[in-house]
Amino acid sequence: MKNIKLKIEGMHCQACATRLEKVLKNTQGVEEANVNINDNVAQIQYNDEQIDIKRIEEVIDEAGFKSLGE
Repeated sequence: MKNIKLKIEGMHCQACATRLEKVLKNTQGVEEANVNINDNVAQIQYNDEQIDIKRIEEVIDEAGFKSLGE
């Protein structure tokens, strides 16, 4: 398991954070995701044998947000 903390752009309310968190948690290889609207940060625990950071960032983009990296 690996952990990553990504800055997220495009969240405007708690519903946005909740939606992104749900999308991440439903992504194969993501074990846990916590999205904080106040800090605009997603903390993600993932299995690096099933998913990589590039794919996680693509999932975030597909959900309508932008990952600004660590």
